[in-house]
Amino acid sequence: MLESQNLLAGGMLITTMIGLRMTDDGDRDPNAAELLTAAFPAKLDLMRSLTELERELKRETEA
Repeated sequence: MLESQNLLAGGMLITTMIGLRMTDDGDRDPNAAELLTAAFPAKLDLMRSLTELERELKRETEA
């Protein structure tokens, strides 16, 4: 039971951080950087590159 709760909680946290675009603020906000580093210890660069790609695609479709 505890493993499934941790999995769901982690997934919800990740979804919330991406939805709030915390990867955009990670360089400017020390609290965001701390949370991102804790949530993605080995994959933070990957998360930043994916959200940057999403922003680029959105700009292209809006233009």
